[in-house]
Amino acid sequence: YDGTLPLDGHGANLVSDTRQVRVRLDAARTTALLRDVPSVYRTEINDVLLAALTPVLSGWTGRERVVIALEGHGREELFDDVDLSRTVGWFTSYFPVALTDPGDGDWGRTLKAVKEQVRAIPLRGLGYGALRYYGADGGGPAGDPLPPVSFNYLGRFDGTTRAGGLYSAVSGIGLREDRDATRLHLIDIVGQVVEGELEFVWSYSAGLHREETVRRLGEEFVGNLARVVAHCAQPGAGGRTPSDFPSAGLGQADIDRLLGDGRSVLDVYPLTQMQSGMLFHSLMDQEQGTYQEQISFTLDGVHHPDLLEAAWQRVVDREPVLRTSLVWDGLPEPLQVVHTAVRCPVTRLDWSALDE
Repeated sequence: YDGTLPLDGHGANLVSDTRQVRVRLDAARTTALLRDVPSVYRTEINDVLLAALTPVLSGWTGRERVVIALEGHGREELFDDVDLSRTVGWFTSYFPVALTDPGDGDWGRTLKAVKEQVRAIPLRGLGYGALRYYGADGGGPAGDPLPPVSFNYLGRFDGTTRAGGLYSAVSGIGLREDRDATRLHLIDIVGQVVEGELEFVWSYSAGLHREETVRRLGEEFVGNLARVVAHCAQPGAGGRTPSDFPSAGLGQADIDRLLGDGRSVLDVYPLTQMQSGMLFHSLMDQEQGTYQEQISFTLDGVHHPDLLEAAWQRVVDREPVLRTSLVWDGLPEPLQVVHTAVRCPVTRLDWSALDE
């Protein structure tokens, strides 16, 4: 233990001393958190949970930077040549995460900052175990103390099975531990969705912390989750971050300036060399119109113009290049922005009352 957590006592941290506090987010907010919140800032659920937890630990410890042991379950795609689709079970990864809270009470800034800090971890922390357990001779972190707080979100455990089906819901792993063993962390936070509500169990040592201390932290955490849900439901909420468009090379300030809340943008990436040359010459001589071409023709026998207009719109919806615009003001290099939706402009002129 590195002394970063305030203690209520100086007793032992044994398995036999473990006590638990349970806190829950109500069903309506849980649904909004899982269904509506991720798209607002293009986050994953762990990003949101850690963004709500970081200010709690930062305020409690008085430290701007907090270190949390994060546990992942390895079902995401990590390598192109590894197929886990027919493999049963978890492949747990365990690694420390250092998170900094912007500290200004702006949930948009907090979500963006924590998301980027989590995204900066290579391969979702998969390499940490190799560094810790095999890297002692090579200067790895084998002797470093473990973070005092661990965090583990297990996911949904309700609504995944049906009555009379082949599988039943998991109610608990039920691992047995030596009661005289020393716990790895001072506080363990484990969450899952139970009966439609997001529940977190805060485990602690009765020799080190009082129940009221841990309960206050747990309730503050759940309160932050409710505040995140309320923030993301506001019309002006939303935004994108540099990790959403890695090839664009943009900083957060440029992304905010160019994309606003980013909800209408699918991707941002550089121009090809030919595109850059065409844009350069077009800007140098805007009257010339060298790269502009217009084709006009008469299409006869269109009895349902609504269907023709709908067909053009479906082409635009299908082809990203037809929903792409170029930006260059204030940027070191021009970029192309792919929009999620663009309305194909159609002008109708009714000349049926005129003669030939």
